[in-house]
Amino acid sequence: MTDVPFPSDYMGRPRNPKWERELLIWLQHQPEHVRFTFLMDLMKCQEIVALQLSHKSLNSRDSFVKILEFAVNSRDASSIRFWLETVVPRLGFRRTIDNLLRLSASNMAGVSKALYWLPRYATSDADRAKLAELTETVSPQGTSD
Repeated sequence: MTDVPFPSDYMGRPRNPKWERELLIWLQHQPEHVRFTFLMDLMKCQEIVALQLSHKSLNSRDSFVKILEFAVNSRDASSIRFWLETVVPRLGFRRTIDNLLRLSASNMAGVSKALYWLPRYATSDADRAKLAELTETVSPQGTSD
C-alpha cells in the first residue's frame, strides 16, 4: 500500500484478508496518534475491522482507555462486548475496572452495559473482588437505559 488510505475508502467494502493485512502494515508504520485517529474514523464504517486492527496495531494504554471511554459513551449493550474484547486484553482486567469505576460517575448506564459482559474476564479471586466493587457501585443506580 503506497497511497495514504482514508477511512471512507473502506465504507461498504466486503471484508477481505488482503486489504486488512495491507492496512495493518500501513498502520504499523505510522505514529501512535495517527493510528488511533485513523482507526477511530474507520470505526464509523468498518467497526469490527477497526477493533481488530486496534488490537493488533495500537500500543499505548491511553489509546485503549480512549476506546473504552468511547464504547461506554456511545455503544449499545450488545455491541459493547466487541469493544471489551479489544480493550480488556490490552489494559488488563483490573485496569479496565478502574477506568469503568471512574466512568461510572458520569455514565452509569454505559458502565452497566459493559458490566454485563465483564464476568467472563474475571479469572482470579482478585479480579472477582474488583468486579464486585464495580457491581456494588453500579447496582444501587439500576441498569436502565
